[in-house]
Amino acid sequence: MVNGDRCSIVVDKISVLSLSTMAAQRNLRCATMIVQPKASLLSEIANSIDRGQVKIDIGRVFPLAEARQAQELSQQGHTRGKIVLQAIAQ
Repeated sequence: MVNGDRCSIVVDKISVLSLSTMAAQRNLRCATMIVQPKASLLSEIANSIDRGQVKIDIGRVFPLAEARQAQELSQQGHTRGKIVLQAIAQ
């Protein structure tokens, strides 16, 4: 990482302390957030998706074997829409 880069990591509660410590040792800013899934909200989101109320702009789909190319495209920062890695062939 270079100055100004941002990184998002999903970790468990115990790892948050380790992550914060490692960031401080490297003079990086670290913001943490602990969330708990709520079944009622997840259900509401799923229903919104089923009704077509949530639209996701997919820019490009890569097979999992091409994850490196997907990452390179993402780092260029010129994509429109989400980059999707397809783990299971259709």
